[in-house]
Parts: sequence; C-alpha cells; structure tokens
Amino acid sequence: MIEILEKWKKHIDDTDLQIERFRNFFSVVECDLTDAFEKLQCEYTKQIAKEIGDTDAHWLLWFWLDNDMGKKELEAGYDGNTNPVTGLNALEELITEGARRY
Repeated sequence: MIEILEKWKKHIDDTDLQIERFRNFFSVVECDLTDAFEKLQCEYTKQIAKEIGDTDAHWLLWFWLDNDMGKKELEAGYDGNTNPVTGLNALEELITEGARRY
C-alpha cells in the first residue's frame, strides 16, 4: 500500500504546486480551471481510497486537506490511542486499522 500512497501524494503535491503557480501568475484565488483541478484531485483521491480500503476516503482526505499532508502533525487513532500523523507510514497504519474495523 505504501507505494500507492507515495504515488498518490506525489500527484496531489505536483498538482497543488501547479494550481498555486497558476493562481499566483494570474492573481486569482478561484476560477473554473482551478475548481476543475481540485474536483479532479478529490475524485482521484476517492478512487485511490477505494483501491486501498479507506472507507469513504476518510483518512486520505483528512491527511491531505486537514493535516496538510502531515505538516500540521495532527493526531489520529482509535480507542483514544492517538499519535501525530506526519507521514505516509502512519497514514497507512490508520487506513489498515480502519479497514480491519469496518
């Protein structure tokens, strides 16, 4: 699973960078083009989530959008046992445990 997560993260990071460059170059925050790319990223993330057993893309979307790909070092876990999720290995553990439980 880690190889899939690495590939997913690279695609999201690369696309985010290009969206940011576009916004800076044209001095826009939102437009139809950036909205379309962001929708594409979300759909891609949902498809990857299905492939790896992440129900409703819960953890992938959380890691990307809420935890800023681990940069915010938010904590997550189960049964009150939480740890900072700073990388893909920790994300993989959450997804694996979630799939086991549900």
